[in-house]
Amino acid sequence: EEVEEEKDEGPQYGHIATETVEEGYTVAIIKPNVIKEGKVDEILAEMKASGIEILKKEERQLTEDEAREFYKHLEGEEYFEDLVKFMSSDPSYVLVLTKGQADDSIITDWRDMLGPPGVE
Repeated sequence: EEVEEEKDEGPQYGHIATETVEEGYTVAIIKPNVIKEGKVDEILAEMKASGIEILKKEERQLTEDEAREFYKHLEGEEYFEDLVKFMSSDPSYVLVLTKGQADDSIITDWRDMLGPPGVE
């Protein structure tokens, strides 16, 4: 099955990264800076209000290898090493999300909720 990934504009932009693992499901990572800023509950509440179901959530620190794998589509970018270091520097929230549908509307809905990259 094909894996579709959302582009990330580097460590200074955006709060969450996503990767589609199966139709109707996506893995999202709430980045370390958001946890430090205490915004996790606000984001989780917004997800729930948007009809996004959290199937699994785990707060944990990514290893550099895990960050490299998740962001492998950005490997050629100038900021790749900084992004890997940033994402493995402190705990993140790893989430599995769905809307309970057998299509990829979770990705569209999730991106609509987040807004454009770089917007805080």
